[in-house]
Amino acid sequence: RARRLLYGESHALAAIRLLTCSRRRYGGYIVHLGFVVLCAGLAGSALRQQHDVTLGAAQTFSTRDPWGHTWTFMSLGVSNDEQLNRIVRFVALSPTRDGRPQPFIRSEMRLHVDAFRESAFAPSTVPGILRNWREDVYVVFTGVSADGRAGMSISFNPLVSWDWCGGVLMLLGGLIVLWPPLGGAHREAGYLAEIP
Repeated sequence: RARRLLYGESHALAAIRLLTCSRRRYGGYIVHLGFVVLCAGLAGSALRQQHDVTLGAAQTFSTRDPWGHTWTFMSLGVSNDEQLNRIVRFVALSPTRDGRPQPFIRSEMRLHVDAFRESAFAPSTVPGILRNWREDVYVVFTGVSADGRAGMSISFNPLVSWDWCGGVLMLLGGLIVLWPPLGGAHREAGYLAEIP
């Protein structure tokens, strides 16, 4: 704001010139801001909730997340998808938050096979993730029961995106601090002695 009043610069130009004039000071501010955001994200992990449920097709599970919102997950059933090198079994969920529809979540269990359709590796699980700035909702498909219902783990992980934002801010601040000056190294004022 001071640069804009003194020099009539735009917001972006004033911010860039301010950073280049005092890189260590403002880069340090950005690093500390990133550290605070990162700590807030880590504190959010204490509010993590996990629910192990078993749902058949069209069955629902309702719960409240750490923020007090009511979530309802309706199972769309278990499906199989056979491909050349793997057999995929997956479950899809149709979630709502406070009655408002959310994007579908799909979690898979993959079994990689060879040319003889024999298992080549242990089955691997691909979680379904629904992300927003407040929390990540994870769905992990754990298997199918004898009556054909899908077992899954549904977890709410608050402030995960804050961890990433804090790390990016710390990296950005560190780069600003370590970036060499644009005009080259400036010689300190004072006496100069040259040794032959």
